[in-house]
Amino acid sequence: MSGPVDRNLGCCDRQFAGPVAPLDDGTAPQPGRAAYAARSSASTAAPSRGTPASVERAVRYRIPMMLAIIGGPPLQFVPYADHYRRRLAEEGVGPLPVGMHSPGYVAESDEQAREELHDHWMAQRAQIGRERGWPPPTRNEFAQAAGPDGALYVGSPETVARKIARNAAALGVSRFDLKYANGAMRHDQLLRCIELYGTQVAPLVHDMMA
Repeated sequence: MSGPVDRNLGCCDRQFAGPVAPLDDGTAPQPGRAAYAARSSASTAAPSRGTPASVERAVRYRIPMMLAIIGGPPLQFVPYADHYRRRLAEEGVGPLPVGMHSPGYVAESDEQAREELHDHWMAQRAQIGRERGWPPPTRNEFAQAAGPDGALYVGSPETVARKIARNAAALGVSRFDLKYANGAMRHDQLLRCIELYGTQVAPLVHDMMA
């Protein structure tokens, strides 16, 4: 572990927030493109969309890196985290934090969480797919994303905590942010998700990674 993940479990209602920085190719960000600097009151980090260029950008600016893992197996990002640490060492820079950011939703049970999230996730994924030229989403795609090897952290507090702890340990991250807003979900559902994340998921992750 590169830092105490138990002090850095957060959640956010947007994909990213903060002042815009150029993309890897020097162009301005376009809708749906996720590579710009995100600033909070505590720190600044450079999101990586899983390309060597985005990792090199974080190294060049000597700032922490936030892996935006919104699809596919999270473990496929391990080489990027390792490359970032290796490049910092080659540049004579001390270790800097690595974090990860992924979508998800927490409810009392796995079944409830998946049922409440499914239609909203499908609608949101379809919209993003139209913008990026992807094929329409399928039920199997949702099942894979929500499964143990996917990038969607959906389920009961124990299921979500177990998935966070596993991937955080593999990637050596010191921060995990859950993007809990998914389409047009009801406000009370989102509030309950936040409550469960803070009161149950976070303590479970702390214990699992102690």
